[in-house]
Amino acid sequence: TGDIVKSTVANNTADPNVDMTGWKFNDNTVESIADLLAINNPKDGQVKTTLSYISGLNKGGAKYRFKSNRASENNGVTIINGWEKVNTSKLLASQIGCREGDFENTDLLNKLIEVASLDGIKEVILDGFYKIGKLEKGITTTPFGDENAWWLLKAKSNVTIKGRSWSDGLFVAGGL
Repeated sequence: TGDIVKSTVANNTADPNVDMTGWKFNDNTVESIADLLAINNPKDGQVKTTLSYISGLNKGGAKYRFKSNRASENNGVTIINGWEKVNTSKLLASQIGCREGDFENTDLLNKLIEVASLDGIKEVILDGFYKIGKLEKGITTTPFGDENAWWLLKAKSNVTIKGRSWSDGLFVAGGL
């Protein structure tokens, strides 16, 4: 699925995939979690889609619905100051702010496993190659056969962490 944009210029013929001049994102779309949290006086049931967890990464976006009775709750991924993630059948590592490259993601992945376990979510997807020091909650195995993932980490919480391809996984800087 793509992003929904609308023209701000009559008879606009510019291609928004090339140049966003004269285009803006749909009113239900914001760039990041920071932009989501910057919305003044959100209304119960209001829905917004983030393009990214962290602005500019274009990774970790999700759809959220505001629930005022949960405004004081924040676990960093499925509920963020009243903004509740709409689809929680699985979580992406980038949806808690994990970043590829030389960024340490151990604390974020441990938190993601904890949230998934508490919320009854059985699957966390590595949607990139993430550097970690030591995960507290699991052991790694390499699945073969019918398993549709190259990396698998089974947490003590019965949450399964999978990669989607050879380019997804964990770079372990300090061992497990």
